[in-house]
Amino acid sequence: SKLNFYERRVLVTLTKKQIYLISILFLLLFATLCCNTIFFITIISLVQIAIAIIFFKTSKQGLFALSLIFLLMAYITHLGHFYIYTFELNADVPLYFDTFRNIPIFEILISGKYITMFLNTLTIGFIIGESKKNKTRVDKNKTYNLNAIKKIGYCFVIIGFIFEVIKDYQLIRGYLSGNYLTTTTIIQSGVMNTLANFFLYGLLCLMISYQEKKTILRIYYLIFNFTLIIPMLSGNRLNAVMFMVVGAFLYFKLIRKTTLITYVKLFLLGYFLILFVNIIADFRVSGLSYIEILKQLPEYVLSHSPLYDALGEFGVTDYSVIYCLRCIPVMKDFGYGLSYICSIFTVLPDVFGINQIIEPFVLFTTNFPSNYASGLGGSFIGEIYYNFSYFGIPIGILLGMIVIYYENKLVYAFATKKWITVIMLLPLCVMLLIWTRGYFRDFIRVFVWNTLLIYLILNFTKKRRRF
Repeated sequence: SKLNFYERRVLVTLTKKQIYLISILFLLLFATLCCNTIFFITIISLVQIAIAIIFFKTSKQGLFALSLIFLLMAYITHLGHFYIYTFELNADVPLYFDTFRNIPIFEILISGKYITMFLNTLTIGFIIGESKKNKTRVDKNKTYNLNAIKKIGYCFVIIGFIFEVIKDYQLIRGYLSGNYLTTTTIIQSGVMNTLANFFLYGLLCLMISYQEKKTILRIYYLIFNFTLIIPMLSGNRLNAVMFMVVGAFLYFKLIRKTTLITYVKLFLLGYFLILFVNIIADFRVSGLSYIEILKQLPEYVLSHSPLYDALGEFGVTDYSVIYCLRCIPVMKDFGYGLSYICSIFTVLPDVFGINQIIEPFVLFTTNFPSNYASGLGGSFIGEIYYNFSYFGIPIGILLGMIVIYYENKLVYAFATKKWITVIMLLPLCVMLLIWTRGYFRDFIRVFVWNTLLIYLILNFTKKRRRF
């Protein structure tokens, strides 16, 4: 009806606060373009972070918004070494990926300006996207069948269990052989790794289905985190950390408690998680036995700052952007969007060898010389530069609007208890965080497989109800 049309339409309105924040960000954008020192780039990036925090503090997502976590992870992974260098922080930085020791300062400056400007426009996209108000009314009389979510969860666990066991076995074997690159390859190994992750997605579904039974909810949450310890012990920390972040996000959403104690718990959890990650990173290359590690552990904890070391460990992602600016288009031409188009073909197993043909587009780091690419991960900012050059900076606004749009969908789904929407979006939230140091192909693969399996399970169980 005509009334429903006006009730459901999306209105775009900018408040005075949003206009002020966007104006400041545009001024910072031009300031970044003009500045010629690492110090000023660092300060501008910190001001941009403060603006983002102010915005999310007063938005409906709040400070525990996945969009804000994504943005902060982007700053940490791409500008972590900038903060260490500028403020002379006592942090452990991997020698081979020590940006300010190995890279000419003018290249660091150029890449820093590109990163800071892109994250600026990304924040602008968040602010503009948040201004869209959904006027759709919620039917408060609608009931939601958590049993269907439970069945989907158990099916996901069954599907992913055998692949998870195989993956963990290969990770342990690769770790014991001392080959870190082997464990990294296993984590990124296509369809098998995607299917193994369904074990974790299944546990998230079971957490939702048992939300009214807090004890069972906590048991599944503990199993979820325990499952992630094995890949972390093998040296692959990033994927596990991102899964843990989304798991914590879901857990605190379900227990419906956001008091000061909740934030204290989150801080302590994050602190010890970062400390645990740094211990793994440092002792992985030491060659010490577990007994020797335990002996040295107290001294290590007292002499290291986990927050500073996290900047050194995760901040190596700036190399992907630096090398991209160095090599593209000098050695290879731009991708012109083919990274995103060719990623569609990675959904299916590589039966006909097509992945070898499209690999230079899907994995932009393979276009670098072999001595550059050793141990190098991806970067969503580097991927955007590879495809669009400096035109990628305004594309940040579009990306920000898309990300906040889907987070609004997630917030709305939690509020209206549309659990099917929640379990379809949560895996994408995981991949969004991993994308800070990954590739776009993971999005397509997760979305297609997750949606297909949910559809097949719902039809197989003949529970085609409206969620």
